[in-house]
Amino acid sequence: MNYTGILNAVSASMITNMPYEEIGKLVKFQIDEAVNWDIVQYAVKGTGAYAKCYSLAFEVAVMLPDEATVNQAKEYLEAMHNNQYISVE
Repeated sequence: MNYTGILNAVSASMITNMPYEEIGKLVKFQIDEAVNWDIVQYAVKGTGAYAKCYSLAFEVAVMLPDEATVNQAKEYLEAMHNNQYISVE
């Protein structure tokens, strides 16, 4: 219930543009409605390489994304946006 204390404790480890008032509303909703959360984890894959980076004029270590996993992540995000249940194999 003391979400501000928790936020203060982790503030150095996170960045958000969500206002504290909105976070408070989310916490209150969770407490009042006792909503169950289904946490799903999915990782976009890639291959390590050396390539020129947009912000640098020389080659650096980069990750080249695997487009199939990027597209799958897009599908999961769209389904979640449409309130559909996600099942990750």
